[in-house]
Amino acid sequence: MMWFIILLVLIGLIVYVFLHAYNTLQRKAQEIRESLSNISVTMSKKVGLINQLVDVVKKLSRQ
Repeated sequence: MMWFIILLVLIGLIVYVFLHAYNTLQRKAQEIRESLSNISVTMSKKVGLINQLVDVVKKLSRQ
């Protein structure tokens, strides 16, 4: 009977370690997705500002 309890504890420990590792990997993957999204948004804003600046310079040079 004692070996059965030890086996259950070991299985529980293995499951806990697996789930903890899986959740950690999922959390890191989500952080990476958020970082990439932030980079994309920042780049889009900068491109928009550069385009606005080019338009202003073109309008000023035509005058």
